[in-house]
Amino acid sequence: MVLSEEGFLAIADENAEDGTTYRIQFKEGAHIQDAIKEIKGQFGLSDGQISENTALLGLMGQSESNIMQALYLIAAILVFLVLIAGTVMISASFNTNVLERTQFYGLLRCLGASRKQVKYFVILQGIRQSAKGVPIGLLAGQIVTWAACLLLKSISGDRFSEVPLFEFSIVGILAGVVVGFLIVLLASLSPAKKASRVSPVTAISGGSQLTQNKRAANTKLLSVETGMGVFHALSGKKNLFLMTCSFAISIILFLSFQVMVVFLDQGMPALAPWAGDVSVTAAVVLDSSVIEDIKEIEDVKRVFGRMEYSGLSISSDTESGTVTLVSYEENQFKWAEEELNEGNTESVSGGSRDILVTYRDGIQWKVGDTVTLHTPLGEKQVRIAGILSSTNASSEAGSLGYIICSEQLFTESIGVAGYTSVDIQLAGNGSDEAVSAIRGLLPSDSSIADKRLSNSESQSSYYTGVVFIYGFLLIIALITVFNIFNSMNASVAARIRQYGVMRSIGMGSGQLYKMIATEAVTYAVLGCIVGCVLGLPLNKMMFQFLIASKWGTSWQLPTISLLLIVVLCFGSAVLAIRWPIKKIGKLSIVDTIKL
Repeated sequence: MVLSEEGFLAIADENAEDGTTYRIQFKEGAHIQDAIKEIKGQFGLSDGQISENTALLGLMGQSESNIMQALYLIAAILVFLVLIAGTVMISASFNTNVLERTQFYGLLRCLGASRKQVKYFVILQGIRQSAKGVPIGLLAGQIVTWAACLLLKSISGDRFSEVPLFEFSIVGILAGVVVGFLIVLLASLSPAKKASRVSPVTAISGGSQLTQNKRAANTKLLSVETGMGVFHALSGKKNLFLMTCSFAISIILFLSFQVMVVFLDQGMPALAPWAGDVSVTAAVVLDSSVIEDIKEIEDVKRVFGRMEYSGLSISSDTESGTVTLVSYEENQFKWAEEELNEGNTESVSGGSRDILVTYRDGIQWKVGDTVTLHTPLGEKQVRIAGILSSTNASSEAGSLGYIICSEQLFTESIGVAGYTSVDIQLAGNGSDEAVSAIRGLLPSDSSIADKRLSNSESQSSYYTGVVFIYGFLLIIALITVFNIFNSMNASVAARIRQYGVMRSIGMGSGQLYKMIATEAVTYAVLGCIVGCVLGLPLNKMMFQFLIASKWGTSWQLPTISLLLIVVLCFGSAVLAIRWPIKKIGKLSIVDTIKL
């Protein structure tokens, strides 16, 4: 019911003004946190009397919420990694170009060009290429952005109704231009320096190596072709660094974005196995016979209830305060095992002494601690058997969170036998007839919430987020694959005369193929090692910031994600050498040496 202020006060009691809530909109460009502090000081408000719209301020970059601060930090890390990835990829491309045009730079030196002129030539070449690439990137990015907005609206028009369509972001375009040119400029510096060191003799001799190898390959422990492959991979320090970074950056990015998917899993209660399509809250209690009747309704898949008691005073050696006591039945205890941070649920489900507690930041719960419940029926000593990351209780948590116990322990402690909350899961999307039948079985003082639409929208939002995250990872993976292809082709092109000489002195095609494959595998192994060494600690750090600090969930090695990206890297290396090997196979020994 919506009334005017005068109409509300006309029918309200004398305490109505004590509950007045004011909403404040700030001017554009205002520093909101400073304004909030000023409002608190001017009107003598406590921290509990004023709160921020976390979702809105979070999007504006002005939230002081711990979770939003963590998201800001993670976003900064991911942006930094993406910029590094772009720099490495473009630098590798320029390095490839320098290797392929070594004779050209040598000829420029023969014609009188100085090292400084050659260096400027390469940098100018990069800027000219970026002048073509940046507009293409901006156009492609804008199209992808519009497609993403259309996808959001098609998934849930209500939830994403305010998402703009076919609009331009001037700030985003300018940022893209600056970042694009800056990355190209930074990436071209090292190849330009390398090109400027090409001597005029190189052009005359027809060589394509920019550095001379001072040591020979070690063939004592390995076969000749394997030793030569490893030697070729390790001999060029710059090329080795770029190739290793190409693999490593992909692994680091993949492991970093993997945490965002876990965050979506934890932050979407509608995806939890206990999420109900229909929730019932009783004014007093619901008898278990009502639940049995609801189970008989067609389209009802599962029914489970909870007894809840708020404001229960507890004390222990380390903590004292209030909790909300919640009872679980068989289904909910089974699901609770998936939310366990520590301990177990076996002794809680069938006992009258063990309990579960929910994780709460700043509260030092430990498995095995003894807690005293100050219940209406007297004090009761219980033991903490496990710690959960979250619970599906409908009542507000106490100062120390929730305590989960068996129905037997709840009845012995509170003296009430009957459910205050009942969740109902329907088969498929359920039917309105089933919901109407459920309503008909409930007492008139019970409230019922149909959550089918909100659950469906939450699931759509989750899958949308997953598609965006993994879609970005797919783009990164494709860039990595193309870069590995490009780099391997450049490596083979730089040594094609060497391969011709090796074939002329008796090396067979099979040995040559094995040597090139060994070189590619060496890059992949080193890249995967560096990627895991740097990516796993970063994955753990992001997990601690986003998930462990909020839900207390312990970090685990992302085995599946790690195996997936490692397999992708090695698969890319294997595919990258197929075309160079084919190219070499088609050339005669004489033609190869002449190149």
